[in-house]
Formats: sequence, C-alpha cells, structure tokens
Amino acid sequence: METMPKPHSISGNELFSFIWNSPNYAFKGILFLVVVTQIMWLIFISNTQRDWAVFMVIVLHVSAYISLVRSREKEDGDLRISVLVYGVIMFIMFMINQIGYFCPKVRKYIHDEIRSSASVRKELKEHLIFLSDIFWVSVIVMMYGIIGTFIGYYYFVCICIKSCFTKFILKSDTLISQCDYQSFLSFHEEISQVMALANEFLSYPVFINVLCIMCVLFAYSYNVAFYPIDDRKVYFMQMFGIIQSLMSLFLLIIPAAGCNRALNLVQETIKSVPGWLPQHCKVLKIYIRKTHNKTFPLNLWNIYVIDESLLISALGTLLTYGFLVGNIHNSKE
Repeated sequence: METMPKPHSISGNELFSFIWNSPNYAFKGILFLVVVTQIMWLIFISNTQRDWAVFMVIVLHVSAYISLVRSREKEDGDLRISVLVYGVIMFIMFMINQIGYFCPKVRKYIHDEIRSSASVRKELKEHLIFLSDIFWVSVIVMMYGIIGTFIGYYYFVCICIKSCFTKFILKSDTLISQCDYQSFLSFHEEISQVMALANEFLSYPVFINVLCIMCVLFAYSYNVAFYPIDDRKVYFMQMFGIIQSLMSLFLLIIPAAGCNRALNLVQETIKSVPGWLPQHCKVLKIYIRKTHNKTFPLNLWNIYVIDESLLISALGTLLTYGFLVGNIHNSKE
C-alpha cells in the first residue's frame, strides 16, 4: 500500500480514503502490539540474551519503518513502484513461516517458558500463552511487512535507476553526434536527482535490513551446525530461514551494486563529453566540474558503498564469527 499511488477517484471522499489507508493503520497497530508485548515478555516472563536480541531487532526495524514513512511524506509521489508479484511471493513465504511457528515443538517451548515462570500468577498464564501466539504471529507480519516489502521495493528501485542509466548511455552517442550537449546534461541531472533522493532516504533502512539479515543468517546457521534437530519440521524451517536470508541479502546487494556500476559508466561518459565536443570544451569542463562532479552511489548509511565485494566480505565475516563462536561452544563442552 505504501508503494502504490492513491487513486484519484477516492481523494475527495473521507470514508474511501480511510478504507484505502486502513491496512497502513492496521500495520502500525501491529507494530505497537509487537513492541508492547515484547516489553511485557522481558519484564514478566524471561529476559535472556535471546529475548533481548529479538527486542533489539524489533526496535531496529521499527526505526527503519519510521525513517521510510517520514522520508516518503517529504517526497510524496516519488519512486512509487508497484510490487504486486513480489508481494504475492512474500505472502507465500509468510504463510510458510506461520505454519513453522505452529508446529508443536516451537510453540511448546514458548508455552513451557510461561508455565514455568514464577513471576506470573496462575490465572494469568493461559492469557499470556494466548498473547504469546498473537505476538509471534504479529512479529512475522511485521518482519514481512517491513523486511519483505522493503527488499522488493529497493530491488525494483535499483532496477529502474539502472535502466535509466543504461538508456542514458545508449542515447549519449546520438546526442553527442548532434552536438546537443544541453539535452545530454539535462537528462543526466534529472537521473542524478533521482539517485540522490533514493540514496538520501533508503541508505539507513537498507543498512538496518542488511545488519539484521546477517544476524538472522548467523543464528539459523549456528543452530543447524551445533544443535541436533530431531524434528524434521523444525529442521526444514531452519534451512528455509537460511535460504530466505541469503536470498534477501542477494536481492539487496547485487542490484544496488549493478546500479553503482552503471553510475560509474555514466560518470565516465560525462567526463568524456568535452573531448568529443572540442568547440565547447572550456564551457563544458567548467559546467561539469560545478554541477556534475559529485556522485551519489547507493550505500549503507553513508558507511559502505555497495558493490559485489561487500557481499563476499559480509559472508567472510559471518564465517569468521561462526568459527570463533563454534570454538567457544566446543571449549565449554
């Protein structure tokens, strides 16, 4: 709903506008429910490192969602892309995760935690068990509502920007041969503005998503490597989580890296324009230096510029920490 333009036919009708925006209101309510329920879990039931890790992941994703909503309100109407097919795929994955939660062993562990808690009265335990089911369903809704849809949105944004760059490079030869450098530079300026806008409000959410995906990938891999899993359903869900995390990581990094590579080609084309038009060489050099010299590559919160080597580096870091934690685990045993 956030990525689709609002139909003009309902703009003047408050009731239809409310119905159109109701999924957004419901999703915000789910976010609030998830945060409050996790805080209650930490206070009354359990406050282990795992529970605090879940809470931190939730807070990070809520902050990424707030950042996206605020940026979209500032630049309303820009970068709106329909991701219906991707949304259907995400819904299927969401249903698989829901089925995975409701398999007996996963639910039994959480319910036993509540029943064995000494800080909760007996008459409240059944209500808390019901709330825990709602909580985990809401967590999965939140994760797919933020992570899944954001990955699809970011992927399609990168594809669209890259296609604009490719179109620009293809048109550049024709425009240079016609000595139409003004249209050439104007076209580049428009694309640069879109790139700067995308980089401005997407860099923080993509950083949070990459960070959390790496943590989830590490957790699933660690469980598969060091804990024997007798239940086939649980093992299937762990492997599904690993594959899903890897796919999410690839969908975030590879399209953005391709977009940045296309940006570098565009910059090389821009720098070569004065050489192709010697009669306007001096004017073009001054103009390019003044307005087209700065680039806005897609990055992770202005810390890392995204390229293919970042993917190898991230997986290498994950493997290194895996060996480190594995050695600690073996030494304890």
